[in-house]
Amino acid sequence: MLVSLAKFKFPVASCALAACLFGTAHAQAWRLQSWGSYGANAQHTANSQLTASPMKAIMWSTPVDTDPQYSGSVLYAHYAAPLVTYEGTVMVTVKTAAAGSFQVEAHNGFSGGLLYVQTTDYIVPPHGWFPICGSALDGLLGMVTPGAGGTVYLRARTDQVNSAVTQMAFYGMAGANGYTNNKATYNANVYVCTPVTVDNNGDIFFGFRVTGTNPAGLTSGIARISSTGVGTWVSAASVSGSASFDQPVLNCSPEQRSEDPLYRYQRIFRRLRRRISRH
Repeated sequence: MLVSLAKFKFPVASCALAACLFGTAHAQAWRLQSWGSYGANAQHTANSQLTASPMKAIMWSTPVDTDPQYSGSVLYAHYAAPLVTYEGTVMVTVKTAAAGSFQVEAHNGFSGGLLYVQTTDYIVPPHGWFPICGSALDGLLGMVTPGAGGTVYLRARTDQVNSAVTQMAFYGMAGANGYTNNKATYNANVYVCTPVTVDNNGDIFFGFRVTGTNPAGLTSGIARISSTGVGTWVSAASVSGSASFDQPVLNCSPEQRSEDPLYRYQRIFRRLRRRISRH
């Protein structure tokens, strides 16, 4: 499978001005020039602020799956949307093995040249169709990528090859019940099951599924890691209001209301309460 970019316009003048906008009141306006997650932003509006040129030629292409598993001529798989940073770098998630080893590749938006690769130990949850490993940009420079055991990896700088990358767990990394002391248990029983959403405040949201007992007493639900690193979670059953709807739908990324900082999973669960996930 290939991801392709047809010939389009990049805001060259705006890119040159970007360094002057960091840390100013204009930062939020500059956010509109990137494609930071599924649907472009935390509201999933999928609206670009720039007008594309007619798609007459392919500038470059790159695989998103180097080991696709076909069933006859059908490929039962989902793939993460490419992200585009404020500097025009294209972040492409690539599946590199049949069982789902993943890496995020940073490509030059104009030439397609590979700038660097960030690996992840993300493990896909039990599934039918192969699910997504969906990252999201965090602020002007960062990126959040799903990891194993319900953790995520926060990359501080997408514009630097040797950026710091920090692993975070919404239930805690340290302590007797934390991830560090119980990696095997969490890796075998807790799975990020949706693309990541990051709101304008830098808060991280994602769905997770739990398949067995674990030291933190987690059940399937929605996780939040604040911009200051504080993790919380809510069970799917409590959000949905139905004990029969007890886990997030695979690949259903949390959506934030534009008018408040709360994610919109209650509405999603009400809409889907009577549906049974096929994946």
